[in-house]
Amino acid sequence: MGSNVAPAYANAYMDSFEETFVYTDDRFKQYVDCYLRYIDDIFLIWTGPTDILQAFHQTLNSVYPELHFTMQYDPAGSPFWIPLYRGTIRVTS
Repeated sequence: MGSNVAPAYANAYMDSFEETFVYTDDRFKQYVDCYLRYIDDIFLIWTGPTDILQAFHQTLNSVYPELHFTMQYDPAGSPFWIPLYRGTIRVTS
C-alpha cells in the first residue's frame, strides 16, 4: 500500500464488502464463531464442515474479480488456539 490513505480506503471497501457478502449470508454465518480483519488479513474461526468452508471461500472469490482470497487451514484444528479453528482467509490484490 503506497499511499497514506490506502489503508483507510481498503478498510472502507472491505467493510462494505463484509456487510454485503459475509455477515448477511445465511448459508455461512452460522459457522463463523469469530471473524477478525486488519486491513487485508482475516482471521476466521469456523465451526462447520470443511466442504462448506471451501464453498464460502469460493463464494468470496466469485464476487469481484479484483479481490482474490487465499485460504490456509488446518483440518485437524490448531493445538495452540481454539480446537474449532478451521482457517484463515487472506485478501490479496
